[in-house]
Amino acid sequence: MDEPEVLKILVPDIFEYWKTSQVVFDLMFRWGLHLVDLISQDRLTSGLEKLLCGD
Repeated sequence: MDEPEVLKILVPDIFEYWKTSQVVFDLMFRWGLHLVDLISQDRLTSGLEKLLCGD
């Protein structure tokens, strides 16, 4: 509860929106990083297979 009480009374919706948007952004960011990691691993694996198999 860092926010002043007056601000929480005046603009509760903004704080709620900010908190939820931070959570959504964090989840999307982590998911995006995970996806990029999977894609790069897949490319690395297929690159190694091409080198080993001689395609």
